[in-house]
Amino acid sequence: MSSLTKTNPSIFAIEENKTNSSLSSFWEWAEQNRIGMAIMVFTIVACAGGLTAAFGAGGNLVSISIIAFSTVLVETMVLGVVPTRVIVWVSIAALVIDLLVLLF
Repeated sequence: MSSLTKTNPSIFAIEENKTNSSLSSFWEWAEQNRIGMAIMVFTIVACAGGLTAAFGAGGNLVSISIIAFSTVLVETMVLGVVPTRVIVWVSIAALVIDLLVLLF
């Protein structure tokens, strides 16, 4: 006679984290709506960089270079086919840089 081993499916139950699920669903939604996200992020970062360069840099070459580098880096990420998650994080970093240059 042959013997069969049965596995209990309840032992292998996976507990799902709710915050991770909602965050991953957001990134999935952002990746599906990539064109809209790219245009929205591009517009916000370009306007913020332009306003910061106009009113916050004060003709300082280093400040203008930092603003231009962060803005162009976001534009490069949008034009290259980089995952939306990376585009959003680089955009947040560019906005923080613009805010720091504008305040100091």
